[in-house]
Amino acid sequence: MQHANTDSFASATAPPTRQARILTAIAIAVASGLVAYFAGRRQGAVPDFLYPWTGARLFLSGVDPYKAMGGHPGAAPPYDEALFYPFTALVALFPIAKIRYEIAGPLFFGLSSGALAYVITHDGLWRVHVFMSASFVAAALLMQFSPLLMTAAFLPSLGFVATIKPNVGLPVLAYRPSWRAVIGCAVFVALSLAIFPRWPFGWLESIRHDKRVGAHAIPLLQFGGFLLALAALRWRLRAGRLLLAMSVIPQQLFFYDQLPLWLVPRTRQQSIALTACSQLAFIVFYLLLKPGDLVVRSAYPLVVGLLYLPALVILLRQPHRPEDSTADSSTAKASVETARPRAWGS
Repeated sequence: MQHANTDSFASATAPPTRQARILTAIAIAVASGLVAYFAGRRQGAVPDFLYPWTGARLFLSGVDPYKAMGGHPGAAPPYDEALFYPFTALVALFPIAKIRYEIAGPLFFGLSSGALAYVITHDGLWRVHVFMSASFVAAALLMQFSPLLMTAAFLPSLGFVATIKPNVGLPVLAYRPSWRAVIGCAVFVALSLAIFPRWPFGWLESIRHDKRVGAHAIPLLQFGGFLLALAALRWRLRAGRLLLAMSVIPQQLFFYDQLPLWLVPRTRQQSIALTACSQLAFIVFYLLLKPGDLVVRSAYPLVVGLLYLPALVILLRQPHRPEDSTADSSTAKASVETARPRAWGS
């Protein structure tokens, strides 16, 4: 009976099979793509994906996207705002730039979500709670890059995608730094410069003329955000470095840029707790939003209070020992237990 209980516990906690991971990834990819597709068809919807996708099409047509999308007041999207994405984001979209926007956006987001689903389930299916979070829902509605960037946290060979959106990519690199990722970033930036040498000037000019109120903010400088400095107490942990970096880098405090926070939880309960906090934040945001409010700015206190601070609490409850050391000690302990002679009947 004891052997049976041990075997059932092991099967319940064992990593999923590759087939299970593939099926999970396919299901999430299809579902995410469909959500993005129907979200983009809503009347008045202007997903963020439209801007870099348009920039990629313009460049492939021989037009400087940073000049063409200079932010013309009164113009229809995507020409109403300057192009705030680095040229690396446009290069990443070259393969689908010729596909119709209605298909390209959901296709890109669905594939990114499927890739994320596959890599985060390597040690268990419990991490899929991230796909029920407000951060992922917001990313799907706007067809954001954050699922793809989060995927790079598990695949150093994909680290070059950090250059697509540096304010989110840099914390991901801090989570799992590697020379392979750094070299990949350098090569991808060099490739973008070889294709369009002047793009950094156009990009910096767009950022300099950004007139959007409250578009980007530093979490550490928001109300209650000073507490995030406590993440430095866990700087040896991957999650500690991630949270500390995210706390000091300007970003959109509107849920989707905060998707990498789901790299902080290390248990099912922690993942569920953070997901529940994000859902509560989104519901409160929706209920409190009034006509005339600045949409993004209205979310600031909720994102800091119900995403960042719960992630900090989860982090501080984790042991000081880095994950690699923990894994090594666990492996060594398991080896000792395996080698130790067992009493008859145990």
